[in-house]
Amino acid sequence: MAIYRNDVVTFERECKDTSGNLFDPDSHSIKFYKPNGTQYGSEITNPTQQSMGVYRYVFTVPSDADYGVWWVTWATTRTTPLDTKTIIEHFIVEQKK
Repeated sequence: MAIYRNDVVTFERECKDTSGNLFDPDSHSIKFYKPNGTQYGSEITNPTQQSMGVYRYVFTVPSDADYGVWWVTWATTRTTPLDTKTIIEHFIVEQKK
């Protein structure tokens, strides 16, 4: 799927423990990285909860976004019992032809 400047990209995350049970983490940390490796914007800590253990964040690609591969890191932490996981995803911003 092609992604262009000003497009809306939705990221979803299911938080599961080692037994496969959904849980609500105590914290979230979502960061976007531009193709040159620098962080874009601020850390996001408040994705929208869809249901128990299921979260969504909607990102609008900037109108002046650099073309190329963007990376997203989404870390969740639960303190009791301790459970920390980070998911890394990417998307490619293409120039319209």
